[in-house]
This record gives sequence, C-alpha cells and structure tokens, in this order.
Amino acid sequence: MEYTINEVFDIKEEQIYQANEFLSKSEHELMHWRRALEESILMGKPRLICPYCHQMLKLCGRKCQRGVV
Repeated sequence: MEYTINEVFDIKEEQIYQANEFLSKSEHELMHWRRALEESILMGKPRLICPYCHQMLKLCGRKCQRGVV
C-alpha cells in the first residue's frame, strides 16, 4: 500500500519509522496512538512529525476499510 507520507519522526524517541511498519501495529495500538497524537496536537506539543516539513501528524481513517489513511 502506498501512503501519503512514507516516514514519520517520533520526537520523543528521536527515531524515524517507516509508515508501513508503524501502521502495521494492531488496531488497539493504533487507536492508542490516534488519541495520543490528537492530545499532543491540542496541547501544541507534537509527538510524530513529517521528517521533511516538520508538520505534526495525526492518524485518520480505519485500518480495515477502503481509503485507509
């Protein structure tokens, strides 16, 4: 599957993850990340960012449906 962003940078862990690796986590883990990322955006303290443009990232969509983001 091709994603809009191929890599994500975790600011806290100072590590780059491949999008396909990150998104292959269980749906439970992804829901946890989705909530955590939404909270970090609301607080203005990003956790995952695009390694190129440094924009904060969030998870949208559903893992098992067409049009997964």
